[in-house]
Amino acid sequence: MRLGAGIVICRAVDLAITPAGDEAQWGVADHWSPPFETLQTHRGDCEDYAIVKYVALLQAGLSHDDVKIVILRNLLPKEDHAVVAARVDGQWLILDNRRLALVRDTKMVGSIPKFVLDEDGTRRFVPSNRAGQGPSAGRSGPARFVRPA
Repeated sequence: MRLGAGIVICRAVDLAITPAGDEAQWGVADHWSPPFETLQTHRGDCEDYAIVKYVALLQAGLSHDDVKIVILRNLLPKEDHAVVAARVDGQWLILDNRRLALVRDTKMVGSIPKFVLDEDGTRRFVPSNRAGQGPSAGRSGPARFVRPA
């Protein structure tokens, strides 16, 4: 998959979904919607955007090794936030519903990666000595810079 396809997927998902918190939409504190549920309601929060982008990138041809859901801790405002990291043309890019542009992982400012979700839903924590270095962290990808939970 090429960079242009990643941009198209990111923007298409961002435009297809209206931001809505889980309390307002579902009446619960946290609800991770399956992709078709999000697309049917056209509403969701950050992890719902991330899940739809994750599935769309896999359908576009990226391998499971080249796409991950990453949970970040944003510093301003102080909150957890879900994004997708995708390796495109050898670079890890962050697809974030709060930004119109794809951002290289090493250029992420104001966010600290907390853990990465693999294709089977396994949570892998980011070691504290690597926090803030982005999904690449000098290695080949998110799954290689984290240690198993």
